Amino acid sequence: MTAVSPAWSEVEVGQRVRWVTPVFVKYGKIVTKRKRSLRVQFDGESRTTVIPDALWYYCQHKVGDKENGLAVWEGEAKPTTPTPNAHDRYITAAQAAASHGVEAKDLRRWLRSGKVHGYQQQGLWMVDEQSLSRYMADR
Repeated sequence: MTAVSPAWSEVEVGQRVRWVTPVFVKYGKIVTKRKRSLRVQFDGESRTTVIPDALWYYCQHKVGDKENGLAVWEGEAKPTTPTPNAHDRYITAAQAAASHGVEAKDLRRWLRSGKVHGYQQQGLWMVDEQSLSRYMADR
């Protein structure tokens, strides 16, 4: 699975995309394209999302911005949820931040960078409590 960078004019309805921001990474399929914006059906979400500045995010990806980007994605999305029997050890990011005495924004940054394991479910971060405990002990 890789991100590809055709010209914006070649981006088409039905293609899969990966959207990266400082807050999340989402994978989905383009539903409509109109001038600079896209409507995308993201995996695991019931409603479509309009990205009004999709062209800006697309250009950011092409110039190598690691924090912001939208790219056509070949293949399927990376798995976002763990195996069903692993749910027992996951807690919400708010619970994890409060129980470990850290700022929620720092915890979300650690999750996005992969320092702490977790997944997003309908926009809510679920944190592997054991992974967070190990990370906190190693800091």
